[in-house]
Amino acid sequence: MTLPSWETRPEITANLINPAFCSELIRECMIAYREESGNNLPFSLAVLILPILLNSKIRSRMPKTKASTIHSWINENEDLKIGLSSQITNFLPFTRESIMFGIVHDAISIDDMGGLALKQRKGRLKSDDMEIKNCISKSALLGKLLHKSGNPLTIYSILGIKP
Repeated sequence: MTLPSWETRPEITANLINPAFCSELIRECMIAYREESGNNLPFSLAVLILPILLNSKIRSRMPKTKASTIHSWINENEDLKIGLSSQITNFLPFTRESIMFGIVHDAISIDDMGGLALKQRKGRLKSDDMEIKNCISKSALLGKLLHKSGNPLTIYSILGIKP
């Protein structure tokens, strides 16, 4: 699936799934993952970030702290797995576009192992909008949860997704 040109995208899609904003969400998750693990975020986990964070129903039910794991969170919220696989598939083009945006703008790179590596940050996303702030903080939390929850295959299995 290819994305329509920027000019022909519906306005709501262009505003909500803006590659600069989505790239920043991915970076926040990468930063937290790296702080917890000392490793770069596996590329295979990057596809989970946007479908989880940009779905307000899922984001609002995320754990409050990193003391939880994805396994315990999903066990308490089994219904969140319904349709998650198709959401991930639908978000793939936007995830790729956001990662490519980060690469082009020298904020993200891909390491020799295929992980997402952080590059120097030129600035930090600032907003007074509570929903944007919530997305950013939940992105950092997601990075910590992904680290604590095992390897990518385990996480996919917990979420009921076949890679």
